[in-house]
Amino acid sequence: MGGVRIVPDLTVAEIEPGSSAVLILSGDHRRGDGGNGPFAGGGDRYRDEPAVTDRGLTTAGAADPIDFARHIFAELGLYTSDVLDACYRLYHDGDASAFAVLAAA
Repeated sequence: MGGVRIVPDLTVAEIEPGSSAVLILSGDHRRGDGGNGPFAGGGDRYRDEPAVTDRGLTTAGAADPIDFARHIFAELGLYTSDVLDACYRLYHDGDASAFAVLAAA
């Protein structure tokens, strides 16, 4: 994105799922099979939302990094719900009043 190169910490062969809390695979601008969303296989399970978490898998559109982060942070239990909400309001909605919640955390 924007010319930023992402370098993975491990190769896929080196991943040990039992010792991992999360695996993040960055997306690609190419669409290998030419399909996405409701037009790809599994379209009956497609949900038209910025980000979705189901059974430990989180996915989001390329234009929704704040929603993606919110789901990941919630899945990992990194923040209390009020802090998570404040992060979202500040960085997604531009709500400056949320900063006080973050500063107090």
